[in-house]
Amino acid sequence: MGLTYYYRFEAAAETPAHRLEEFLHLVEAKARAFPQTMVLNATFDSPERRAFARRLVSGVHVEDTRLEGAALPLQTPVWDYCQSEGSARVIPVAGIFLVVSDERGCETCFGFFKYPDTVKDHGGHIVAESGLGGKWFFEDWVKTPDPRFRTIVKEFSRAGYVTEEKDDYRQS
Repeated sequence: MGLTYYYRFEAAAETPAHRLEEFLHLVEAKARAFPQTMVLNATFDSPERRAFARRLVSGVHVEDTRLEGAALPLQTPVWDYCQSEGSARVIPVAGIFLVVSDERGCETCFGFFKYPDTVKDHGGHIVAESGLGGKWFFEDWVKTPDPRFRTIVKEFSRAGYVTEEKDDYRQS
C-alpha cells in the first residue's frame, strides 16, 4: 500500500491534438527540473506500438455483461480480457504526452490519450462502451512527495484539465 499522489486529466473530444501538444511543450518548459523530458505525439496502430502504450498507461477498464459472451479475437484492441467476468482494458489509439525521467532514470508520463468509444467483437458488434465519449483521458499516480510532480499537475490544473487529484502526502 503506501502513500500516493493520484491525478486524472481530461480534455474535450473536440480538442485538436496540436493544441494539446502545444500545451505539453509549455509544461515541458516548467518540468526542466527533471534531468530528461520529452513530448511525444503517437498513434498505437501496430502490435509494437500497442506494447509501447502498455508501458505508458494501464488502459481504460470496461465492464459489461455483453463482454462475457464475446469470443476472442475482439476487433477492438484490448488487454487483460476476462471473458468470465465480462471485463477488459481498452488500449488507447493515440496519445500526446510528456515523459519525465528522474535522476535514477525512472520515467513518469503526463498527458492525454484517446480511446475507442466502443469494444467490438470479431463480427463488428458492439459488446461494451468505454464511457469516455471521445474525450482525451489520462490517470496515473506516483509514490513520492517530490514537489516536481505537483508543479506539473498544477500546470494541468491551471489549464482546466485536472478532473481529479488526491495527494496522500499533503498535510491537512
